[in-house]
Amino acid sequence: IFGVTATALLLALVLYMRNVAGVVAPLVTSVTAAIWGFGFVGWLGQPVEPLIMVVPLLLVARSFSHCVQVTERFYEVYHIVRDKRKAAEISLGVMMAPGTLGIITDAAGLFLIAVAPIPAMERFALFCGFWALMLIPTNVPSLPRSVRVAVPVVVNTTCRCFSSAAPPCLTTCRTIP
Repeated sequence: IFGVTATALLLALVLYMRNVAGVVAPLVTSVTAAIWGFGFVGWLGQPVEPLIMVVPLLLVARSFSHCVQVTERFYEVYHIVRDKRKAAEISLGVMMAPGTLGIITDAAGLFLIAVAPIPAMERFALFCGFWALMLIPTNVPSLPRSVRVAVPVVVNTTCRCFSSAAPPCLTTCRTIP
């Protein structure tokens, strides 16, 4: 089940983003957060329960979600300003507060699982809560920089209306391979 879910997440990412930067950046940030999460548990000497390994897959999906949101915003801004550095600065400025708050909320919910008087659940809460917190340094500030490096200078784009509520309509643009 783990392999099928991971493959489905990767396939969904590839089909949605349709470019190297949009696929590699979420993978790198998710793998980095996973390494830090497992490293933290190893450092504490805590065992990882194999039966609850489904939740870390949800954390990977959540990481992908944050990455896709930031990447989409970067492409929106890049389409307008045509400067990678400026697009990274603007997208980071817009996405940092809501992204960080969303991750903190996720981590708080996971840490609250430790209230249960079950030792396995207490370890699980510590492991997953810390992993969720590691999405802040891996996703929020570093993602616009990594996408900025990977975006080609000349971009062939397909654009679609991203928000009909805000005039003028912002567009989401992705490179075509």
